Amino acid sequence: MHGGETSQRPSAAEWVAGRTRHLPSGERDTLRSLMRSRRRTSAPFGDDTPPEVEAFLVAGYRRMTPAERLARTCDLSLAVRQLALARLRTEHPNAAARELRLRLAALTIDAETMRRAFGWDPAESR
Repeated sequence: MHGGETSQRPSAAEWVAGRTRHLPSGERDTLRSLMRSRRRTSAPFGDDTPPEVEAFLVAGYRRMTPAERLARTCDLSLAVRQLALARLRTEHPNAAARELRLRLAALTIDAETMRRAFGWDPAESR
């Protein structure tokens, strides 16, 4: 940017419109309809979060540096994995550590990849 210029990003609809001019109108209409249907219909923190709490949280995230936001994301990701592992331990109390790790991985990796990469089939290990 030079001398006070500001960059204004186009909206998603403008971006799609700019890149779909060459399409027949029926296809353009389909893409526009898809864009409208995918718009967010709920608040970022869910419908059960009061607006003043949401505003407080958003303001806090905006004050964070990128490194702080990344650290928060990593912490939350670790917490989710720990909760999932606790659930798996409850569901499979006699499972060995390796089986628990495989079951944890199978929550986010498709069965075919689990079979090819680890020689373990989630469907056969229920």
